[in-house]
Amino acid sequence: MGDRGLSGFVARAVEHELERDLLDEYLDELDAEFGPTPEGLIESVDDLWPS
Repeated sequence: MGDRGLSGFVARAVEHELERDLLDEYLDELDAEFGPTPEGLIESVDDLWPS
């Protein structure tokens, strides 16, 4: 159990989803405080640092 098999897979998937939820909440807080990301900014940054 734990790190192996289905239960380990499910535990990691749940942990991942919880982290994403926390990140989404944080990004929403930043948008509320500073406003949304200006249009085109993400594309400009992507051009500088392609993934």
